[in-house]
Amino acid sequence: MIRKLTLKEDLRSNQVSEKLLKIEDKIKTKLPDLFKDLLMMVEGSTIEESIFFDSINFFPINQFLEISIIIQRADQIEKIYNEQHLPQTENENLFFIPFAIDSGGWSYHISIAKDSYNKIWLNRFDNNKENPFIVIAPSLEEFIDGLISEETAIQMGY
Repeated sequence: MIRKLTLKEDLRSNQVSEKLLKIEDKIKTKLPDLFKDLLMMVEGSTIEESIFFDSINFFPINQFLEISIIIQRADQIEKIYNEQHLPQTENENLFFIPFAIDSGGWSYHISIAKDSYNKIWLNRFDNNKENPFIVIAPSLEEFIDGLISEETAIQMGY
């Protein structure tokens, strides 16, 4: 069961579950059930608990992506992987699915690769690193549990 999050601005689209099936069909992989539950709850919206805290770092989330944008970004990322020859899964499917962005455009992804399934990654595309992707949470559940409000983050030194 997914932790309840507080919507600040509800911009969810209709037919989220049908769109999720289209993503699964496109990538030929089943998405984690918790991930689908999260998107059905917050797709396209902003939430009060908008900062992920991993006990050391704060990672702000500006907005959860709409399903149509997730599909577009997945296509763009697949192109980047192919151009930079980054590793892919055994069946050559895209293995990062973007689901949220921060205010500067860094994007949050869930891995669907066998060796890192369900881990949460951050794409810091403009930090001049050879590989801009870093793991920020070992699972989607821990990511969701680590979401805090901006007020709480400020009290913690954000």
